[in-house]
Amino acid sequence: VNHIKNVLRMEIGDTCLVSCGGKSDLCRIDSYFVDAVSLEIVEEDYTDTELPVKIYLFQGLHYLQ
Repeated sequence: VNHIKNVLRMEIGDTCLVSCGGKSDLCRIDSYFVDAVSLEIVEEDYTDTELPVKIYLFQGLHYLQ
């Protein structure tokens, strides 16, 4: 609760991805309690988890003689 509310500063209505047992669900924050967060499942078995960008990583090597 602390991490979602105070560190990530997520508000009611924000969405998050919840994964458990190899299954991912897209959820919306419904309400906060003292020691819990209530989520509403927006989409079950959510599979669109890849970022919409491609990353190319290069490494430059410099040899000293």
